Amino acid sequence: MILHISPKPFRWMVLLAAVGFLAVLPAGKVCADFKIIGSGSTKDAGSFSAEADISFSTDTMTVVLKNTQTGVANAGQLLSRIAFTLSNVTLTPNPNATAPTSESGVEVNVESSSSTTNLGFQSFAGSGNDWILSPHSSTTSNVNVFGHSQPGFMIIGPPDGSGNYPGANGSLTNGTFWPYFQSQATLVFSLPGVSSSTIVSDSGALFNFGTSPHENTADGTVTFFTPPPTSSVPVPPSALLMGIGCLGIFGWAGWRRVVAGRRMREQCQGVTS
Repeated sequence: MILHISPKPFRWMVLLAAVGFLAVLPAGKVCADFKIIGSGSTKDAGSFSAEADISFSTDTMTVVLKNTQTGVANAGQLLSRIAFTLSNVTLTPNPNATAPTSESGVEVNVESSSSTTNLGFQSFAGSGNDWILSPHSSTTSNVNVFGHSQPGFMIIGPPDGSGNYPGANGSLTNGTFWPYFQSQATLVFSLPGVSSSTIVSDSGALFNFGTSPHENTADGTVTFFTPPPTSSVPVPPSALLMGIGCLGIFGWAGWRRVVAGRRMREQCQGVTS
Protein backbone atom coordinates (compact mmCIF):
# COMPACT_ATOMS: atom_id res chain seq x y z
CA MET A 1 0.00 0.00 0.00
CA ILE A 2 1.40 3.41 -1.04
CA LEU A 3 0.79 6.30 1.33
CA HIS A 4 -0.10 9.56 -0.41
CA ILE A 5 0.30 12.80 1.53
CA SER A 6 -1.37 15.93 0.20
CA PRO A 7 1.18 18.73 -0.14
CA LYS A 8 -1.44 21.47 0.22
CA PRO A 9 -1.17 21.95 4.02
CA PHE A 10 2.57 22.22 3.73
CA ARG A 11 2.32 24.70 0.90
CA TRP A 12 0.32 26.90 3.24
CA MET A 13 3.05 26.58 5.82
CA VAL A 14 5.67 27.65 3.27
CA LEU A 15 3.50 30.62 2.37
CA LEU A 16 3.22 31.58 6.04
CA ALA A 17 6.99 31.35 6.33
CA ALA A 18 7.49 33.72 3.44
CA VAL A 19 4.97 36.20 4.81
CA GLY A 20 6.41 36.05 8.30
CA PHE A 21 10.02 36.63 7.33
CA LEU A 22 9.31 39.25 4.71
CA ALA A 23 7.26 41.17 7.26
CA VAL A 24 10.17 41.41 9.69
CA LEU A 25 12.79 42.42 7.15
CA PRO A 26 14.01 45.96 7.90
CA ALA A 27 12.36 48.55 5.72
CA GLY A 28 14.54 50.53 3.34
CA LYS A 29 15.66 53.92 4.59
CA VAL A 30 13.36 56.66 3.42
CA CYS A 31 14.59 59.63 1.43
CA ALA A 32 14.94 62.03 4.31
CA ASP A 33 15.16 62.02 8.08
CA PHE A 34 13.31 65.33 8.19
CA LYS A 35 11.08 67.11 5.71
CA ILE A 36 10.26 70.81 5.99
CA ILE A 37 7.69 72.57 3.82
CA GLY A 38 6.74 76.20 3.59
CA SER A 39 4.78 78.56 1.37
CA GLY A 40 3.68 82.16 1.19
CA SER A 41 2.98 85.06 -1.14
CA THR A 42 3.54 88.77 -1.54
CA LYS A 43 1.94 91.35 -3.77
CA ASP A 44 5.13 91.90 -5.75
CA ALA A 45 6.50 88.37 -6.05
CA GLY A 46 3.29 86.35 -6.11
CA SER A 47 3.20 82.88 -4.61
CA PHE A 48 6.22 80.82 -3.53
CA SER A 49 6.65 77.41 -1.92
CA ALA A 50 9.48 75.06 -1.09
CA GLU A 51 10.54 71.83 0.56
CA ALA A 52 13.75 70.80 2.31
CA ASP A 53 14.68 67.16 2.89
CA ILE A 54 17.40 66.92 5.52
CA SER A 55 19.32 63.84 6.61
CA PHE A 56 22.26 63.23 8.90
CA SER A 57 25.06 60.74 9.26
CA THR A 58 28.27 60.93 11.25
CA ASP A 59 29.64 64.48 10.81
CA THR A 60 27.64 64.92 7.58
CA MET A 61 24.45 66.81 6.78
CA THR A 62 22.69 66.42 3.43
CA VAL A 63 20.09 68.99 2.38
CA VAL A 64 17.91 68.50 -0.70
CA LEU A 65 16.25 71.83 -1.43
CA LYS A 66 13.21 71.90 -3.71
CA ASN A 67 11.38 74.87 -5.16
CA THR A 68 7.87 73.48 -5.55
CA GLN A 69 6.25 76.63 -6.93
CA THR A 70 4.82 76.26 -10.44
CA GLY A 71 4.50 79.18 -12.82
CA VAL A 72 7.56 81.03 -11.53
CA ALA A 73 7.69 84.40 -13.30
CA ASN A 74 10.17 86.58 -11.38
CA ALA A 75 13.37 86.41 -9.33
CA GLY A 76 11.43 87.00 -6.12
CA GLN A 77 10.18 83.41 -6.40
CA LEU A 78 13.65 81.84 -6.56
CA LEU A 79 14.54 79.73 -3.52
CA SER A 80 17.67 81.16 -1.91
CA ARG A 81 17.79 80.13 1.76
CA ILE A 82 16.63 77.69 4.44
CA ALA A 83 17.30 78.24 8.15
CA PHE A 84 16.50 75.69 10.85
CA THR A 85 17.38 74.72 14.39
CA LEU A 86 18.93 71.44 15.47
CA SER A 87 18.55 69.57 18.73
CA ASN A 88 20.12 66.49 20.28
CA VAL A 89 23.48 67.82 19.12
CA THR A 90 26.03 70.44 20.15
CA LEU A 91 27.96 71.92 17.24
CA THR A 92 31.20 73.80 17.52
CA PRO A 93 30.28 77.40 16.67
CA ASN A 94 31.87 78.39 13.38
CA PRO A 95 32.45 82.09 12.63
CA ASN A 96 33.17 81.34 8.98
CA ALA A 97 30.97 80.27 6.10
CA THR A 98 31.25 76.60 5.15
CA ALA A 99 31.07 75.50 1.52
CA PRO A 100 29.39 72.19 0.79
CA THR A 101 31.59 69.25 -0.05
CA SER A 102 29.13 68.61 -2.89
CA GLU A 103 26.57 70.80 -4.68
CA SER A 104 24.61 69.26 -7.53
CA GLY A 105 21.52 69.54 -9.69
CA VAL A 106 20.23 70.24 -13.19
CA GLU A 107 21.12 73.74 -14.37
CA VAL A 108 19.06 75.91 -16.72
CA ASN A 109 18.96 79.42 -18.12
CA VAL A 110 15.61 81.06 -18.79
CA GLU A 111 15.72 82.92 -22.11
CA SER A 112 13.83 86.06 -23.08
CA SER A 113 11.41 83.87 -25.04
CA SER A 114 10.55 82.08 -21.76
CA SER A 115 12.17 78.92 -23.12
CA THR A 116 15.06 77.28 -21.30
CA THR A 117 18.59 76.30 -22.15
CA ASN A 118 19.26 73.07 -20.32
CA LEU A 119 22.87 72.88 -19.14
CA GLY A 120 22.46 69.35 -17.83
CA PHE A 121 23.28 67.81 -14.47
CA GLN A 122 26.21 69.52 -12.78
CA SER A 123 28.11 68.72 -9.61
CA PHE A 124 30.60 70.97 -7.83
CA ALA A 125 32.84 70.74 -4.79
CA GLY A 126 34.97 73.20 -2.90
CA SER A 127 35.00 76.82 -1.83
CA GLY A 128 33.72 78.13 -5.18
CA ASN A 129 30.21 76.87 -4.54
CA ASP A 130 27.47 79.47 -4.36
CA TRP A 131 25.45 77.72 -1.66
CA ILE A 132 27.02 77.92 1.79
CA LEU A 133 26.36 77.11 5.41
CA SER A 134 26.56 80.53 7.06
CA PRO A 135 28.38 81.05 10.37
CA HIS A 136 26.41 79.03 12.86
CA SER A 137 25.95 78.61 16.57
CA SER A 138 25.83 75.36 18.51
CA THR A 139 22.28 74.59 17.35
CA THR A 140 21.40 76.66 14.27
CA SER A 141 21.98 76.08 10.56
CA ASN A 142 21.53 78.64 7.81
CA VAL A 143 21.96 77.33 4.26
CA ASN A 144 21.90 80.09 1.64
CA VAL A 145 23.40 81.68 -1.49
CA PHE A 146 24.42 84.97 0.10
CA GLY A 147 28.09 84.25 0.73
CA HIS A 148 29.30 86.10 -2.37
CA SER A 149 28.82 89.56 -3.82
CA GLN A 150 25.92 88.32 -5.92
CA PRO A 151 23.71 85.27 -5.39
CA GLY A 152 23.87 82.51 -7.95
CA PHE A 153 22.57 79.02 -8.54
CA MET A 154 19.29 79.81 -6.85
CA ILE A 155 16.54 77.24 -7.35
CA ILE A 156 13.71 77.89 -9.79
CA GLY A 157 10.45 75.97 -9.64
CA PRO A 158 9.40 73.31 -12.17
CA PRO A 159 8.63 74.42 -15.73
CA ASP A 160 5.34 73.94 -17.55
CA GLY A 161 4.58 70.83 -19.61
CA SER A 162 6.67 72.16 -22.50
CA GLY A 163 9.70 72.82 -20.30
CA ASN A 164 9.24 76.60 -20.41
CA TYR A 165 8.40 79.45 -18.05
CA PRO A 166 5.60 81.45 -19.67
CA GLY A 167 5.34 84.94 -18.26
CA ALA A 168 8.94 85.05 -17.03
CA ASN A 169 9.98 88.69 -16.67
CA GLY A 170 13.35 90.34 -17.12
CA SER A 171 14.53 89.56 -13.61
CA LEU A 172 14.67 85.90 -14.67
CA THR A 173 15.63 86.27 -18.32
CA ASN A 174 18.28 89.03 -18.34
CA GLY A 175 21.06 86.65 -17.29
CA THR A 176 22.00 88.50 -14.11
CA PHE A 177 21.43 85.45 -11.88
CA TRP A 178 22.00 82.65 -14.39
CA PRO A 179 22.18 79.73 -14.16
CA TYR A 180 19.49 78.31 -11.91
CA PHE A 181 19.14 74.88 -10.43
CA GLN A 182 15.89 73.57 -11.85
CA SER A 183 13.39 72.29 -9.26
CA GLN A 184 15.96 71.07 -6.75
CA ALA A 185 19.59 70.98 -5.60
CA THR A 186 21.43 68.54 -3.36
CA LEU A 187 23.92 70.00 -0.89
CA VAL A 188 26.25 67.89 1.28
CA PHE A 189 28.04 69.57 4.19
CA SER A 190 30.76 68.36 6.50
CA LEU A 191 29.37 69.28 9.91
CA PRO A 192 31.31 67.77 12.83
CA GLY A 193 29.04 66.78 15.68
CA VAL A 194 25.94 65.72 13.79
CA SER A 195 24.92 62.07 13.66
CA SER A 196 21.95 59.86 12.85
CA SER A 197 20.52 60.97 16.22
CA THR A 198 20.46 64.66 15.29
CA ILE A 199 16.99 66.20 15.19
CA VAL A 200 15.56 69.17 13.29
CA SER A 201 13.41 71.09 15.75
CA ASP A 202 9.74 71.43 14.84
CA SER A 203 9.84 75.21 15.12
CA GLY A 204 11.98 78.04 13.83
CA ALA A 205 12.47 76.86 10.24
CA LEU A 206 12.37 79.63 7.65
CA PHE A 207 12.61 79.69 3.84
CA ASN A 208 13.79 82.71 1.87
CA PHE A 209 12.92 83.51 -1.74
CA GLY A 210 14.49 86.21 -3.86
CA THR A 211 17.90 87.73 -4.46
CA SER A 212 18.48 89.28 -1.04
CA PRO A 213 18.19 87.98 2.55
CA HIS A 214 14.70 88.17 4.06
CA GLU A 215 13.21 89.40 0.76
CA ASN A 216 10.28 86.98 0.69
CA THR A 217 10.03 84.56 3.59
CA ALA A 218 7.87 81.57 4.50
CA ASP A 219 7.75 79.74 7.80
CA GLY A 220 8.73 76.09 7.53
CA THR A 221 6.89 73.21 9.14
CA VAL A 222 8.42 69.80 9.87
CA THR A 223 5.99 67.32 8.39
CA PHE A 224 7.83 63.99 8.46
CA PHE A 225 10.66 62.31 10.22
CA THR A 226 12.22 58.88 10.65
CA PRO A 227 12.90 56.69 12.57
CA PRO A 228 9.39 56.59 14.03
CA PRO A 229 8.89 56.95 17.77
CA THR A 230 9.72 53.84 19.77
CA SER A 231 6.62 51.72 20.30
CA SER A 232 5.56 50.93 23.87
CA VAL A 233 3.74 47.74 22.81
CA PRO A 234 5.42 44.83 24.64
CA VAL A 235 5.21 42.36 21.75
CA PRO A 236 5.23 44.00 18.32
CA PRO A 237 3.28 42.37 15.49
CA SER A 238 6.54 41.60 13.74
CA ALA A 239 7.46 39.17 16.53
CA LEU A 240 4.21 37.31 16.00
CA LEU A 241 4.84 37.20 12.27
CA MET A 242 8.33 35.84 12.89
CA GLY A 243 6.81 33.06 14.97
CA ILE A 244 4.45 32.24 12.11
CA GLY A 245 7.43 32.21 9.78
CA CYS A 246 9.27 29.74 11.99
CA LEU A 247 6.20 27.50 12.12
CA GLY A 248 6.06 27.59 8.35
CA ILE A 249 9.74 26.65 8.03
CA PHE A 250 9.31 23.68 10.38
CA GLY A 251 6.27 22.57 8.42
CA TRP A 252 8.15 22.83 5.16
CA ALA A 253 10.99 20.71 6.56
CA GLY A 254 8.48 18.10 7.75
CA TRP A 255 6.83 17.97 4.34
CA ARG A 256 10.23 17.37 2.71
CA ARG A 257 10.84 14.40 5.02
CA VAL A 258 7.41 12.94 4.29
CA VAL A 259 7.93 13.24 0.53
CA ALA A 260 11.39 11.69 0.73
CA GLY A 261 10.04 8.75 2.76
CA ARG A 262 7.18 8.20 0.34
CA ARG A 263 9.56 8.10 -2.64
CA MET A 264 11.81 5.62 -0.85
CA ARG A 265 8.88 3.29 -0.11
CA GLU A 266 7.74 3.51 -3.72
CA GLN A 267 11.21 2.62 -4.92
CA CYS A 268 11.39 -0.34 -2.52
CA GLN A 269 8.02 -1.65 -3.67
CA GLY A 270 9.18 -1.34 -7.28
CA VAL A 271 12.23 -3.47 -6.52
CA THR A 272 10.27 -6.23 -4.76
CA SER A 273 7.48 -6.43 -7.34
